Amino acid sequence: MSFHRIHSIFCAFWRILGVLALASPTVGGVGCADWRLQPRVPNLVETGSDRFELGPRSMRVYPSTRIVGEPGSQLIEARLEFLDAAGDSTKAVGRARLDLFPVTRQGEIDRARRVHRWEIDVLTLTDQRRFYDPITRAYLFRLQLPDTLSTGARLGLEAFFKPTEGEPMEAGFRLTVSN
Repeated sequence: MSFHRIHSIFCAFWRILGVLALASPTVGGVGCADWRLQPRVPNLVETGSDRFELGPRSMRVYPSTRIVGEPGSQLIEARLEFLDAAGDSTKAVGRARLDLFPVTRQGEIDRARRVHRWEIDVLTLTDQRRFYDPITRAYLFRLQLPDTLSTGARLGLEAFFKPTEGEPMEAGFRLTVSN
């Protein structure tokens, strides 16, 4: 049998199968009002039902958060990523608070000696355009570091977010001041 003959039989088979699929309400879904595609998401947060709710459910300080610039004019490029119930990146509306603390030699955050606090609103469309980075799908906040920090200082950045709807979220990250 030649290649062209095999190919024409194969194409005819798929044409017939396609017609059967469209004619059958159980296979093709045509004429079947109850037919739905219901994928199961393995990391879906259950809320007592299988109903998916939009909006952020958790937050993390994005791993590319870092200190940039020259000593005396350094910034923290803090990135916050919000995740929905399925664990996918999403946008958020609310108020962010970022606290900077020194880290002790034992690696603990010294909350009694807060270095600085930033409070940032992410409430308007202008705020969304200003802070949201579509490449990383995270919010980028450029935070001016105090001049009093010395090279090698270890810092803990703690982020808190209060959405306009839903529960507050928090996350942390460690940084080191470089020269």
